Amino acid sequence: MKFSQAFTLLSITASTTTAQWGPDWLNSTGTCLDEGLPEYMESNNLLKASLEECCETYYTYGAAECIIDGGGNPPTGSGEWYVDYEGSRCVTDCYEGGTCGGYATSVDTLYSNSTSCCEDKLSSMALGLCEANSAGDEYAGSGDYYVDYENARCVADCSTDTPGCGGIIATASVALFPDVATCCSNKLSYINPAMCASNSNPSSTGTGLYYANTAESICVEDTDGSRAPSNAVLFGDIEDCCEALPWVASAYCASRSDATLSGAWFVDYANEVCVQDCDSGVTCGNLTDPSTSLFETALGCCSSKLSYLNAAECAAYSEGTDPPPTTTAAPPTTTAYVPTELWFADTVNNMCVQDCEVGSNRCGGVLTNPWEALYSNETACCDEKLAHIDSNLCVSRSTGVASSMYYVDHSTNVCRQDCAVEGGLPCGGSPSDLSVQLFATDAECCSNKLSWIDSAKCIADTNGVAQSGSSEYYMNWSTMRCVMNCPSDSGAPCGGLAQSYNELFSTPEECCTAKKSWVPFEEHNTTAAMPFSSSDATSSLMTSSVAQATQASGPLPPSPAHKRSPDDDTNDVHDDASTDPDAQVTNEELRTFMSNIIHRITTIEQNRHSATTTTPSHSLKGNVQKLDNAITQLIETTSTLAEHTKGGGGKPRLARGEAVKTIQERVLPDLLFVAHFLRNLTAEELQAEIHQQGKLQNTGGGKRGRIGKRHLDATVPPKKARGGDSGGVGGSSTKVLFKMQKPPEFEAVTSESLAEDMDMNEPIYYEEANRQCSFLPVELPPPKNGTEYEKSEAVRIINTFKRNSQMRGRAIRTMMAKKYVPASRRTIYGLLKRDEEGLPIVDDSWRVNGTPKREKSATAIEYSEDDPLYNLQSFPTMTCPQLMSMWLLGNVEEGIPPYSQLSTKNFPSIPNARCYLYGMRKFMQFVESMGRQHGQWKEKWDHESVLELWGAVGAYLEEHKFTVKGVDKEYAWRTIFLRLAEAGVIQKRKKKGEQLKDDKENEDVGDDEYVEEF
Repeated sequence: MKFSQAFTLLSITASTTTAQWGPDWLNSTGTCLDEGLPEYMESNNLLKASLEECCETYYTYGAAECIIDGGGNPPTGSGEWYVDYEGSRCVTDCYEGGTCGGYATSVDTLYSNSTSCCEDKLSSMALGLCEANSAGDEYAGSGDYYVDYENARCVADCSTDTPGCGGIIATASVALFPDVATCCSNKLSYINPAMCASNSNPSSTGTGLYYANTAESICVEDTDGSRAPSNAVLFGDIEDCCEALPWVASAYCASRSDATLSGAWFVDYANEVCVQDCDSGVTCGNLTDPSTSLFETALGCCSSKLSYLNAAECAAYSEGTDPPPTTTAAPPTTTAYVPTELWFADTVNNMCVQDCEVGSNRCGGVLTNPWEALYSNETACCDEKLAHIDSNLCVSRSTGVASSMYYVDHSTNVCRQDCAVEGGLPCGGSPSDLSVQLFATDAECCSNKLSWIDSAKCIADTNGVAQSGSSEYYMNWSTMRCVMNCPSDSGAPCGGLAQSYNELFSTPEECCTAKKSWVPFEEHNTTAAMPFSSSDATSSLMTSSVAQATQASGPLPPSPAHKRSPDDDTNDVHDDASTDPDAQVTNEELRTFMSNIIHRITTIEQNRHSATTTTPSHSLKGNVQKLDNAITQLIETTSTLAEHTKGGGGKPRLARGEAVKTIQERVLPDLLFVAHFLRNLTAEELQAEIHQQGKLQNTGGGKRGRIGKRHLDATVPPKKARGGDSGGVGGSSTKVLFKMQKPPEFEAVTSESLAEDMDMNEPIYYEEANRQCSFLPVELPPPKNGTEYEKSEAVRIINTFKRNSQMRGRAIRTMMAKKYVPASRRTIYGLLKRDEEGLPIVDDSWRVNGTPKREKSATAIEYSEDDPLYNLQSFPTMTCPQLMSMWLLGNVEEGIPPYSQLSTKNFPSIPNARCYLYGMRKFMQFVESMGRQHGQWKEKWDHESVLELWGAVGAYLEEHKFTVKGVDKEYAWRTIFLRLAEAGVIQKRKKKGEQLKDDKENEDVGDDEYVEEF
């Protein structure tokens, strides 16, 4: 039962009687008793003066039941209305009976009547249905009208048991109208209003109007048994209707429409006589052709149709009064038809042919229909009679000569030329699809029909040649540099062929300035080409220290025994030098080069960190360790990516892009950094080099196989050797751990065991705890020593409140405010809550400073009161790029709007949401400021523009030492926020009386918001 807002505001007057009511925790009855209570309740001041006060204090969310079970009278409630989504209705804020739905809570919005509640909270329902459900009445429909497209009519909103009703409408999405006429004019305006009204009237027998029956060349009355089609045009009488059939003789149409014969005269050429349209008699004939010319008299028929006969005699003979007439002139003679060789349309074969004997070229036979339209040439015929076919294609089909123009082939996403296939590409034969469009050039075809494919690629594929690219440059975000638009196997500076979405620039300067404006152009070209690089991408990913070291040491000269030609395979860095001495440099040259590089790296690092005691041995040892760590992290990150791509677990798909970004921008550069030097060195060769210099000592244990190419089959040093508790790269090796992203399982931590281990000595004052974000304290007995709680007292209090997680959390916060708090106050309430839910607490102290933490779990975000909850990542534990993406873009796939549009009401299940949202807003204000300074702030955002923005912000953070990498090698936004606040870049506290910028709710977050809750 929900607890009423009115009840929470109930003021309980302090009683002068002796306190006697206490919670029945012993029997778990959920109520308060005034007898049989344990003695410690009285000694610890846990008793209350009244049943109501006791229930309000100890059974906050079940106070009403507590009062009733204890024999008291429940509160009356406010009597206003609030929504009940499960029941699809609005209910009254009262205990029970009638329209009561229980007591409203603080999150429920109250309304003075059910109509306002329905309109605001259940707007997707039909208003009448919501009001009927709320009142407990049966809903019979609104009686208004809505469209029935299938039957071309409007029907009433009521049960189908009643004629003219189309069923009860339950949703507000269906448009309703007060009458049939309004419904017809709004929804069926394309049919005759009289027909719509007739169709909508269940007792109608038709409109009584006429419509044309073209199949029978007559007009039919719209009535029962011959109802007009919904798309028919209606006429008031037969004469007007017959005019809509111009190819039919009007007398024929009028007579046949009312089932009579016209009595008119028409010619009978076979007998050279005129006959009458009638049933019987010597003058009657059989009229079957509706287009036959009709005449009122036999004389008119003879004069017009049998003009070569004597008209009077013909008329007399037709009327049966005289013998057959004599001819006044010789009957006309016919001459043989001479083919014209003009063009006419062959609609069966979709081409134009000539009027000539079949067998000759382009001839379609001698015409037999004198009304066939003829044209002087094939183009005019195609344009006039076959306009639905491309004119050039029609002409090509008509003449049998290929057009040599281009058309699209969507099955292979290329363009083909209209020419014989035997001629090779780009010829694809005549197109079989007659709806295809022809283009003069392959470029025009590609740009019009395959615009999503890069134009150069489309043209190259069309002609069956390799794409050469261009001399322009584009940004390769995986390597974070500008490369030339040409095949990657062509060597530097080629970076592969650009895609259609890549923006091209004339020079690398223009590309770098536009895409990485936060980095000076000179720094883009500090990386020199290094020997032993597996590809040009390897050189581009080296750090500036190695670049400088390489330049100072000089390139390694090629072996004098072999000079590499341009046709040699340049990707042979994994070949064994011992088996192919001519393909690579000698060991002596390699050792000399490595020695110079190692000394150079050490010198650069010492100059950069002059206070350190870095030695060459430390430098090489760190590089070996860095390679192991980088490869292991690559395995772990890709394993995480594989887990996310399965589509389950509730984590957002955004994590996939972040995992890929980690590999591209943080893991691979470190991996290539060291692998460049060590890929072809065995342990013995490396040790020989170390002893030759005399400065490099103890770089590793036993012999390890070649690192990098087959790392999955090799082994890596144990955890301590990879940067754990103690340094060194020695010790026994262990197999690679492929799934390091989950901490080891430990025994669950309960609230009682946690309380026993609490450190009670750290003072936290009430004012500071209240600033964290306000909470409602509970009454606790004072400490026995008067100043501070003992551990045994803490255990007893936790056990006292253990049955109610909400009360227990409030109790812990109250103890925190009274100089009684553990060292890690951020996780105390979460641990207790997890214990209450029966979920284990994972001890991942191996990862941080020994503080137990909760397992990460998806948290629900509710961004609309009418929409369901949506799962999102473990908000607000996000990296800086994730926060920027969610703040500016949201998550379209999961239906999450940008965070910038949300407020604290959208995070009801997150403790301290106001503090987190305050921090996010302040951090994004800093991001906006940096983005505007570097010209990276946009009005509209997409994924690429967010990455460009992060590039500018990330460069600033790295330059000023604000970045702190966590376990997942990402920048945690909360850590960066606090560091920026400590440096004074971001305001750490909200000044008294200041309102948070862009706070949609204008909520009071406290007089002095304190952000160290992060």
